[in-house]
Amino acid sequence: MKLRKIITVLLATVTLTTVSGLLTSQPEMVQAKQTKIKIKKTKNGFTANFNFPQSWRGKWYSYTNQKLKSMEIHSKGLNTPWTGEYVKLVTPTKVKGTNKYIWQMGHKWNQKHYPVIKKVSRLSTKTLNKQKWIIMSPIDEKSLKMGYAFALDTRQLDGTNQEIMFEANPITGQIYEQFFRSPELAQKYSGYRFNDLNYLSYDVN
Repeated sequence: MKLRKIITVLLATVTLTTVSGLLTSQPEMVQAKQTKIKIKKTKNGFTANFNFPQSWRGKWYSYTNQKLKSMEIHSKGLNTPWTGEYVKLVTPTKVKGTNKYIWQMGHKWNQKHYPVIKKVSRLSTKTLNKQKWIIMSPIDEKSLKMGYAFALDTRQLDGTNQEIMFEANPITGQIYEQFFRSPELAQKYSGYRFNDLNYLSYDVN
């Protein structure tokens, strides 16, 4: 009887030690599981939780190829300089009822939701050439290579500080467009290049 009690105590000790070891050796697994549960899913696969900084908002002008272009930035989106249409910047989420992002959904689903998808653009941020850029790209593309990168900076031109919005390649960070706060400034400095910045090989004007 005494021997049975000793064996029972030993088994209980081994069991507790094993369980304790498992709990202390798996914090990463527990944390990963919790993170997975928190992934947000929305009906259309995105959420509009982004706001442009106040300093970015308003009208911007560019003068390239002897043509004036304008872009207007609002709180959650912008009228693009290419078509003038308003596009809202959104953050990708997984599509409700699935474990997929929009770019992982099939052609049929994308066709059905195209009226909504065409009005939004995917928001990303990226540091290129030591400068932080806001990137807008197609919401149904995983890669950013089809996107447009924007960064705002204050630069000195002819002894005066001017706000300049740079547009660049989202992969290389090479600049191919510069926007100013007025049409006059855009035309005056259309071909100006800053020595410390990386431009595409062709002329910006």
